[in-house]
Amino acid sequence: MQANRDIGVPYSEAADMCMLSECARAQGDAASSLAHAQASLAVYVRLSDQYGQAMAWDHIGHAHRAAGAWAEALAAFEKALAMYDAVDDATGRRAARAQVAEAHLERGDGALALPLVERVLSDVEQADEREDGILLALICHRVLAAVQDPRADRLLVQAHRVMQSRVARVADPAVRARMLDRIPAHRAVAEAWSRRIAPAAP
Repeated sequence: MQANRDIGVPYSEAADMCMLSECARAQGDAASSLAHAQASLAVYVRLSDQYGQAMAWDHIGHAHRAAGAWAEALAAFEKALAMYDAVDDATGRRAARAQVAEAHLERGDGALALPLVERVLSDVEQADEREDGILLALICHRVLAAVQDPRADRLLVQAHRVMQSRVARVADPAVRARMLDRIPAHRAVAEAWSRRIAPAAP
């Protein structure tokens, strides 16, 4: 990042900040994640880059999400959604819409979450091998489960199947274990799956 700053490549500098935000979030440092994401946003605003701003708002939302600040996460994801709409980016729009739905759910507004999930559900059900497929399927599962919609289980089965398929491609058992434990979406799917298969209490 410093090298890009020194030679005057602001687009690369901003992209590096987004990557640092993601890395910090993966390490459990929500505060640093937020700081890097906000710094990237400032650069993209200066460059009048709407797509970059959408990505930065997405990272800001995820940083707030990691900190459990759902009101702030909702506001950031809504801004990301508006920006993705402005540049007509279907992939970003789909992910941001699901994230807005999850934020509504966490704030106790399941009625607001459900229509958003309905709008992305058909795409998510075909997203097996897409990078965001597991997280989006998990979000849809959670929203549908909250309203006792029978489609919820199908989404969890999908997320678990894709996760297992990805992990099975890794030969090293230690690396496989780290993938299940350290990737937040994988860990959340594994926990939800454990609850699904746990024997019912007598």
